[in-house]
Formats: sequence, structure tokens, C-alpha cells
Amino acid sequence: MTNLVYSQWHRTLGYSYFAMDIDYIEIRNDLPIALIEVSTCTSSIPTCEGPHGVFNRFLKETGGFQFEVSWWVAKWLEIPAYVVCMDNNKNRIHILSLNNGNSCSMSTKDYYQFIALLEDLSLWKTDCQLNSPQLSLEDLVRKLALKYPGIKRYPYFKDRAKWQRSYEKRLREVSEREIRRRRQSNDPPPIFPVKKETTGERPDEYDKLRSAIPGDFFNLQWVEWRKDERTETIGRPAAILKTVGIKKEDWTDSLIVEKFNSFVASKEHIWWSECARRMAVRFYLVYFETINNGSSMGNKFVVFTKHKGDYVSKTFSTSEYRKWIASL
Repeated sequence: MTNLVYSQWHRTLGYSYFAMDIDYIEIRNDLPIALIEVSTCTSSIPTCEGPHGVFNRFLKETGGFQFEVSWWVAKWLEIPAYVVCMDNNKNRIHILSLNNGNSCSMSTKDYYQFIALLEDLSLWKTDCQLNSPQLSLEDLVRKLALKYPGIKRYPYFKDRAKWQRSYEKRLREVSEREIRRRRQSNDPPPIFPVKKETTGERPDEYDKLRSAIPGDFFNLQWVEWRKDERTETIGRPAAILKTVGIKKEDWTDSLIVEKFNSFVASKEHIWWSECARRMAVRFYLVYFETINNGSSMGNKFVVFTKHKGDYVSKTFSTSEYRKWIASL
């Protein structure tokens, strides 16, 4: 619920301040090894494959924004990316590779093996070719367009020369692990109405399935995404945030300190820190107040981040936090 509350609030910032959560980062030996975005069939979109299926919806959402963030986050993390679709009516799981555009369908048993062998899929005895050969982003979107017309909303298909310039710049930033410099802005972002949530919470069925398979994983809650120049057609990560909602009636300084200390002592802290290092951005841990039994945003935020090797914190009101997010 708190992820959805934060998402709805963030949507009021408008299109200049995009953020997206990555459903699952698979972890082995405390290092990221795969990125997985998960969706499920619905009554309106009852199939995974095809020009009107779940994969097509994923690729066309917000002009290809979900696709772009997933591909580039995986590029920064140096791991493969997959989109998983659950077809519960047929008890099948479909996987679309964002490495090479291939897809395949399998049973739950086969999916268990896929997750178990993510570190070395050459050991996976199947005809599915989900990793090799790995395509450039340009070749990937052209291949995907043959099967999923929704990807044609992606900027590559509107102005290829302009897109190519941004693409080459972003590739250089990744290869050089170029640290992004925060923008300095004194103007708060404008307030927009909350846009309709198109994807909702991650499917409960997948959570249950994944929890039965050995191996660590976590939700990379928020990747703040920015285009620093109007001429850019491809964004880049500006920061990663873990957000934790606390009900107003439970909010105390001692509780926040307790939660913070517990997180810093956890394995998840190692995972967030490694992802931030690879993505050349800061990691922020955010506690925010909720009201109306946790269904709405309150007016208190406490943000932790590292400064010169040690964590420091700062408290914001909602208006101050809006301004801070805009400065990332």
C-alpha cells in the first residue's frame, strides 16, 4: 500500500520528474545478477504475447518509459533484464528478454529452474534463448517492433538522428561510470493532478511463487529518472530511493532511528549500496508520514544518505520534499 501511496504522490510532480520502481533485482552472493519486471494477464489484456498482449502494453507504456528505464538500469548494473508475464488461466509463465528480444513460455517448474540458474543460464536445459546474442538497444527495438507494435511509441522511431546522439552520450556515461551532478533549482515543481495508476501493485501470485525459490531478491523501489537537457531523448538515473511509510499515530523519532539502524545492519543495505555504486548515483533512505490509516501522504519526511562515509539525515515538510526531489 505505501508504495502505491508514494507513487500517486510522486505523479503529482509531472513529467519532468519521472520515477519508476524496478519490481525485482535478483541477488546472489550480495551482488545483482538480473532485473525482472513482472505483470499478469487481465480481463482486458488476457494474453502475454501478440500485438495486444501484456508484453506489448509494457513496451508502449508512457512512450516506452518503462522499457527505457528497465533496459538502462540493467545496463548500468551490468546484468540482463527480463519481463515476466503470468498467464494464470493457462498456468504458464512467459518471459521476454530485453537482452535480445526473444521470448518463451514455460511451466512453473521450468521457471523455478530458470531463477535457480540465473547465474549461468548455459546450464538451463531448454531451447529458450534468452541471453545470447545480446543486441544493441537500436537492434533490440527494431526486432521488438516486428512483434510488438507498441514499441513504436519509443523516441527512436520518431527522430532517429536525435535519439542516436542521446544514445551515444548515455553509453559513454555508463562505460565511464560518470557521476551525475545534481541540478541546483530554487523553484518547486508545479503541482499536477494524480494520473491514473496503470500497473498497480506487483502480482501477489508472483510474490508467492518467487518466495518458494531459493535466492535473494529485492524491490528497487524508486529510480529517479532525468533528462537534463531538452534536446535529450533518453534519460538517466539521478538517484535511487528506498521509501518507508509510517502512520502518523506511530511516527516518533525513536521509531525512525530504530528502523534506520535495523536497515543499515541488514543485507538489503549492502544490495542498495552496490546498486548505487554501479549506477554512479546516491542512495537515499526516505521515511514518510501517512494519514487516513496509511492511505494518504502526510506532511513529514526524513531522508538519510551518506556524506563523507557516514549517514546524515534531514527532515522535510511535503513542500520542502517536493523541492528537494526536483533538485535531484
